[in-house]
Amino acid sequence: MSGSFQTFLPDYLSSIPLTHLDYTSYMKRYLFLLFLFGCSMPLSAQTMEQFIEDAEKQHENENYYGAYDSYRIATEFDESRMDLWYHQGENARLYTAYETALGAYQQVLQHADISEFPELHLRMGQVHQFLGNYEEAVGHYRQFLSQGNISEANRALADKNLTDSEWAAGRLQDADPIQVTHLNPDINTKYSDFALRRRGAFSYYTSNRIPFENDKLYPIRYLSRIFRIPNGDTLSAEVTIPNVGQDSIHTAHTAFNTEGTRVYYSICEYVGDTESVRCDLHFSTFGSNGEWGPPTRMSINVPGANNTQPHVAPDPDTGADMLYFVSDRTGGKGGLDIYRATLLEDGTAADIVNLEDINTAGDDVTPYYDSRTCRLYFSTDGRKTLGGFDIYYAPVVGDGFGEPVHLNSPVNGSFHDRYYVIAREDQKAYFSSNRQEASIQWTADEAACCDDLYSVPFDETIILDVYTHRRLDSSDLDRSAVTLFRLNTGDKGEEIDARPPQDSNHFVFAVQPGNTYALEGNRIAFGPDSSRVDLTNSCDVPVDRRLRRDLFLPQSLFVNVFDEETREPLNGATVLLASSKESKDHPLVEEHKEDTNCFHFYMHLDQPLYVSADRRMYISRDTSFTIPEELVDRLGNYEIDIYLPKDSIEIDTIELFFDNDLPVPTSKWDRMTTTEVEYSKTNIDYQARIKDFLEDQVSKITDKNQKFTVQTQFEAFFENDVKGGLTRLEALADTLFNRLQNGGRYSMYIQGHASVRGNPAYNEDLSKRRIDSVKDFFREYKGGILAKYIQQKALIFTEDEFGSRAAKSKNDASIFGLGASRDRRVTITKIQAIN
Repeated sequence: MSGSFQTFLPDYLSSIPLTHLDYTSYMKRYLFLLFLFGCSMPLSAQTMEQFIEDAEKQHENENYYGAYDSYRIATEFDESRMDLWYHQGENARLYTAYETALGAYQQVLQHADISEFPELHLRMGQVHQFLGNYEEAVGHYRQFLSQGNISEANRALADKNLTDSEWAAGRLQDADPIQVTHLNPDINTKYSDFALRRRGAFSYYTSNRIPFENDKLYPIRYLSRIFRIPNGDTLSAEVTIPNVGQDSIHTAHTAFNTEGTRVYYSICEYVGDTESVRCDLHFSTFGSNGEWGPPTRMSINVPGANNTQPHVAPDPDTGADMLYFVSDRTGGKGGLDIYRATLLEDGTAADIVNLEDINTAGDDVTPYYDSRTCRLYFSTDGRKTLGGFDIYYAPVVGDGFGEPVHLNSPVNGSFHDRYYVIAREDQKAYFSSNRQEASIQWTADEAACCDDLYSVPFDETIILDVYTHRRLDSSDLDRSAVTLFRLNTGDKGEEIDARPPQDSNHFVFAVQPGNTYALEGNRIAFGPDSSRVDLTNSCDVPVDRRLRRDLFLPQSLFVNVFDEETREPLNGATVLLASSKESKDHPLVEEHKEDTNCFHFYMHLDQPLYVSADRRMYISRDTSFTIPEELVDRLGNYEIDIYLPKDSIEIDTIELFFDNDLPVPTSKWDRMTTTEVEYSKTNIDYQARIKDFLEDQVSKITDKNQKFTVQTQFEAFFENDVKGGLTRLEALADTLFNRLQNGGRYSMYIQGHASVRGNPAYNEDLSKRRIDSVKDFFREYKGGILAKYIQQKALIFTEDEFGSRAAKSKNDASIFGLGASRDRRVTITKIQAIN
């Protein structure tokens, strides 16, 4: 396959303009024709026909300038020949001299039956579109589409161009406010100059300024070579030509691998005696001294197809070098497509992939992948354009690319715009265009020809939109202050911008990719909020280069929990926050903190609040409050302290009474201190002996009043104290079981007592047995429901055996006496929660 050199290298003039040639040789050829036919026939007729024949041959060889000029001369012989005007316009259009083409077409439109030229309105529409005259272009396309007998190809072309022209008219209104700079004449020449790349201290670009010295054609054709120029020194350009071994070869495009050890480029040849070329991809070693090794033809080239415009960039996922290139090989979407392949260690490539997300049925060319922004820049005529090729970029999305985005004017214009690259060291982007101001060798009437190099400021700025809100309801919060920091080594970093409070909650910052930033928002009466903005991998930056961050500023309630007795911080509590005590079953928040006594809640301070604190082994406390209105706006934090008392089981002293010498009477020599008789059994037996006590203490009294008094006292003792003591003990056991089930841990203080009867040592042992009997009661209560808690030491006993030391009756003569009976007891005085 083959194509014009303008398609595969730049879009410089495929037929070299007259000013590029030996003008004398051209005129000699013209005079020779005059001489040749002037003797044998009328000069005017024969000369015109000869020029027409020459024009047709030049057109066939794609020498559109030569064809145009021959038609122009032929027209001077007979200006009424509208076919000559039309062909003149066609060839001027094909070599991009659009003003000249338009003048020729206008002659046909004004003086001919245009039915003889059915494509005239289509071609005039194309010319106006390239010149940026979109309204005129729309009119001609509509006129063309209203005709009958239009080929499907031309109808599709006119439909697309009509849509593009209508779109372009509106697109120009959104032009970016930037200045396009035409590079100086030492780089931009009267030849095509294109495909600039920066590498180290040098810039590389391609120019077709080399005469094809042994060309058989007149005018001779020109060859492209890669030029190297020191950055900042535009006066000392030097040719860098790989050793291709032939003077008829084009070399173009420059693409270095990441390590800078290889350079990839195109080697192209003219196809026969035409302006068409065919290219293949090659690479050379690139030495530290900047020298290129001999070319190696790449195996990914497809014979007969064009393989050109290489670009190398790291893969966004693996970091491995990827080769982007352009080819019209079979299997593509149509025309030229962009491909990508993996570069191997030996410089060759494999795993070729057609970038179907990018390619169209038209031509898609000049790929450039920028790993910093994760965008693939390319040019295409298969999408909406302002005319000719326009520059687009497509962001990386997943494993492919997202919807391509059109670059605004003035980067894109109505002519061909291609070879977009970014040079961050210059803070510029470079591209090539054949826009009219590029054509320094043509008059305004004949603007045409060549690509030149241009630059535009490259601004990577990302707009960071920051909004401040109330945290709880996300409502807008004005009068905040926002500070932007650039992080250097993971710390807070360098403050680079600080915005004071304003009447809006929207703040706009300008940030740069490759950095990490931190935002901090503050406001009086609110706590701070912060956000991190990591731009070290800017693949996540949206297409419109705007990022949003929202800061949610809280008001804060701090609740601190303390031990009421020690005043020390009390960890392990649970704090509940509700709008009222009645709504505590539906709290706003409930938190448990095992390792701290401090609770931090984000909330509105202008609402009534109910706070309760609870902890195992402590009594819960709560409070309701409303912060005074005049304080709300001045408070960022509000703090309350809650003191919890230990969860001691509040009891009145429980006294448990025993019969004489019980439980388990022993001799005074037997020092037994334990018993297996649990207290309730000995208590019931004791209750049954009331008759014995009345017989002994009442029956002998003769005074009726005294007898009634003593009897009443004994009956009350047995009912209220002996029997009632057991009842109170059972109630205490039930309370303990409930508390222990809920995780409580308690210490019970028990004292054992005896009457003064008996010796002190015996009475101490008896006191111990009585204490043990009560402990047995707890172990065996209701089948042992408390036993496991005693075994686990969730319920422990602290005991004192007083014997008779605390006896209240010092000289009771009878074991049945009321004083002695009250001294035979066990006393439970308090139950304390323990950790």
